Amino acid sequence: MRGPHAEATNLEAGAEPDSLAPMDRRVLVVAGAVFLILMALSGLYGFHRDELYFLDAARHLQGGYVDQPILTPLLARVSLSLFGVSLPGLRLWSAVAWRSLS
Repeated sequence: MRGPHAEATNLEAGAEPDSLAPMDRRVLVVAGAVFLILMALSGLYGFHRDELYFLDAARHLQGGYVDQPILTPLLARVSLSLFGVSLPGLRLWSAVAWRSLS
């Protein structure tokens, strides 16, 4: 039985609706290309003052920063541990976050 009620019963039973198409590979290709471009260009210009602040906060980790959550200095600390003071290493997290949204 194909009708408006059949799709509603499929949704109630936990099945996925028939109208959703699988993710197109072109989306993944574009997202991967943008990620590579972001990482290739991330070291061509200097630190932004906020990035310097994040690096300093990473050296003095505290859970009570008023102006930012603990995740930002924590990711900066991981970048410092893995890559040292590196622009691409610090900007890796924003590129990964953008890539994961695609």
